[in-house]
Amino acid sequence: MITRDEVDVCDTDPGHAVAVTVTADVRSLVEVWRGDLSWSDALRAHAVEVRGPEALRRAVPRWCTLHDWASVPRPA
Repeated sequence: MITRDEVDVCDTDPGHAVAVTVTADVRSLVEVWRGDLSWSDALRAHAVEVRGPEALRRAVPRWCTLHDWASVPRPA
């Protein structure tokens, strides 16, 4: 669920209307969130699937921003 103030991942249906559905395993979502895997690479690899109207599908990466740690260099 995404509102102006927060983003929340629900493991049960809260009963709200669904505009966009993101399907992925937890590892892939964490890799995207950490900046280890780009949204476009995740979509191309079918690690993440986004379903809904095209304009909303394209907006999802702007809604789910990278974690602050994503810009910190990590050892290879």
